[in-house]
Parts: sequence; C-alpha cells; structure tokens
Amino acid sequence: MLKATKREEFLSTDTKAIKGIGILLMLMHHLWSLPERIAGGELKHLININEDSLISYLGDFGQICVPLFFFLGGYGVYKQAEKKDFSIINNLKKLYKSYWKVFLIFIPIALIFFTNQGAYCADPSIYARFDSVSFMEIFRNFIGESWSLNGEWWFLKSYLIAILSFPLVKEIIDNKTLPKNIFLVIITSISLLCIFPGIGNIEQLGPLSNSYLYTTFFTPASLSIVSFWVGMIFAKENLLIKIKEKLNLNIVKDLLILLAIMYLRLIVLGKELDILYVPFLIITLMDFLNEMPPIKRVFTNIGVNSTNMWLIHSFYCYYFYPVVKVVVGLKWAVPSLIVLLILTYISSYILDYFWKFINYIFTGFNKTFNKKIAV
Repeated sequence: MLKATKREEFLSTDTKAIKGIGILLMLMHHLWSLPERIAGGELKHLININEDSLISYLGDFGQICVPLFFFLGGYGVYKQAEKKDFSIINNLKKLYKSYWKVFLIFIPIALIFFTNQGAYCADPSIYARFDSVSFMEIFRNFIGESWSLNGEWWFLKSYLIAILSFPLVKEIIDNKTLPKNIFLVIITSISLLCIFPGIGNIEQLGPLSNSYLYTTFFTPASLSIVSFWVGMIFAKENLLIKIKEKLNLNIVKDLLILLAIMYLRLIVLGKELDILYVPFLIITLMDFLNEMPPIKRVFTNIGVNSTNMWLIHSFYCYYFYPVVKVVVGLKWAVPSLIVLLILTYISSYILDYFWKFINYIFTGFNKTFNKKIAV
C-alpha cells in the first residue's frame, strides 16, 4: 500500500473524517455504556473482560468524543482566525442555525407524540422526559441555556462558552511560547479537577457549588473547554503534522498507539488526561485513515453530517420509544449500533433537504412578492 504523501497541514477532509469517527464513538458511548437508559437494559455481547462486557469498555472509551470535538473546534477556529475569517457572530449564527434546524422539528414532535410513554427503561428522566414541559423550559432550551429536553445537548452551552472565550485565549496563546502555553493548560486543568470542586464544597461559602457561574466555569465538566484551548495551541504550532512526522507512523504503530490510549484511559490513568490522549488519538486516526482511502471516504461522509447526528441520535436511542424499539430490537450491541448510525445519518440528510426546500419556497415567495411591489 502506498504511503500517504507528506504534507504541511491538517486538512478539512481530515477534520471531517475524524468527526465521523467521533460520532461513531458518541453513539457507542450512549448505546453501550448506559444500560439504565436503554429499553431492555444492556445489549447482548460475546466477549467479557474482567467480568465486564467488552462493549461497556468500548462504550466508556467512546466518551472521549467530547474532548475530541472540542479540540477540533479550537483547532478549526484558530485556523479561521489565521486566515482573517473568524467572527464570533458568524460562528454563533452557524452553531445556532444547526441547533435550531433540529430543535424546531424534533421538539414539537416529542411534545405532541412522545409524552406518557410508560416506563420502558430504568431511568425515569428518559421515558418521562417530555411528560410535563413549561413554555419557559422550552424557551431556555431554545436559547441553549438549558438542555432539560435532551440531556445530550449540554455540549451546546459549553461550546458557546468556548467560542466566546476565543479572542481572549488567542491573545494569551499568541503572546506565549509553547512551553508556557502547555504550563498554563496544566495549571488550568489541575485547578478545574482538584481546586475549584473542593472550594465549592466548603460549607462557609454557602450555595456556591449550586450557583450558575460556578457550575458553568469551575467544575470538572469545564475541562472539555480546555481541550478547545489545546486545539488552538496545536493549530498555532502546527503540532499535529509535526508530531505525526516525528512518530514515523504506519498501520501497525497506529493500532498499537490506539490500544495504548484505550488501555491508559480505561485501566491505568483515567479520563482526566483526555487533553493528552486526544491529540495522539487524532494523529493516529489521521495516519490510519490516510492509509485507507475508502474507509476515510466513509467517515468523511459521516463527518459532514456530524452536527445533525449529534443533535438527533439521542431521540432514537433514548426518547422516541417506537424508534428505540427499532434500534435495540435485535438486542445485540453491534447490530443496534449500525441501525442507530444508519437512522441518524439518513435523518440528517432528510433534515437538510427539508430546510433547503423551505428556503427554496421562502426565496421564491420573496422574489414574487418583490416583483409585485416593483410593479
């Protein structure tokens, strides 16, 4: 097999393909590692490791999709800024446009057809999600301040914060050397993991741990935003390509590094070091996919639809019971994952064509209306 051509940049096709793998990891996590949310409980599997199913390990590893997407977001936004193509307003508009395209279709469907569904899984927050919803709750979800109508939409708020923090963080990163930037990332990560959670539990400080600002900025979940900043640092220094060249990778090395990352994250060191795992995971996957063009094309196609699939998939594996029954109907883990992947992928295309049709109708109406006024 021919070795991939040496190049100096992490390309947009690489980003899309990695996002495609990220979505697969997300689906694995939500379908395989949270049996209390799944109708009928844990799906069937063939292999156990240390008395736990292999799918539960793979599902837990799938959670790395979160820092992976944040890293890619920071990397991409920094590259936009380098080309003088970054605007907070435009980025927020693009994000909300994608979010509202799904919200305006799926939330009305949920509220009309999927209330009082009965206890089809062990978690009442899943099967009773839409049973009692106020207008204010809908509004808070619509603007992204709350994710009570879909628990997997929490990502939106954190990503908004990451985008809003970009100009300030870029100013800091651009004026620091690589060692100093790495030091700042380490200090910030330690603070979010160890210091601020402890401060929130000090009784004398009152309800600090329940305050909006504290839960938004100073909890371990905020570590995802640090991955966004790490992506910015890697973009500034072009580290993905530089490290890839230093490692002199091949398919065997790719697989060994991938297994090492999984072992370290799941068995030895835990997920707290995701900001370290994710860049090497991306570099490894990038090399592997470039050696396998047909596989890369598949994941690139999935990656193009990644935002829609993120926003849609939980309705199909959790909230819409008739569809859930289709997804988990075979009771086996891998077939269920394939069904969920296909359904969300097809739904993404249908959703895009629907809104293109609406835009076509609206544009045609506007032209006709303007001609009549001109006459």
